[in-house]
Amino acid sequence: MPDYSRLAASAQRVIAAAGVPVTLKRDVVDDYDPTQGLADTLGGNTWTGVGVRDQFKLKDIDGTLIRTGDVRIYLVITLDGSAPRTGDLITMVGDTWKIVISTPIKPGPTVLLYDIQARK
Repeated sequence: MPDYSRLAASAQRVIAAAGVPVTLKRDVVDDYDPTQGLADTLGGNTWTGVGVRDQFKLKDIDGTLIRTGDVRIYLVITLDGSAPRTGDLITMVGDTWKIVISTPIKPGPTVLLYDIQARK
């Protein structure tokens, strides 16, 4: 069986060498308030990591699941047991996107990195 902790360390080194700093923000939302018609945002949690941005291939853009302008980000980040998830905001090089889907690359017991689809 492969040593997944070594593979994860290798993925981190490769992404760190080719990538840029990334900030991930997740808002913490209170219960829904029917008098205001919305939920109160109580603040948020922020994590940092390193990512590499890529574009989707034209053949993959279907206008529904993947839209023109969506980006693919390969992300190495430590989230204290959590993972990037739909709705989180990701910022790199001054641009901010909302995560549409986050897929862990996890061929074994350890997450090597996250493959993220994000849009403005």
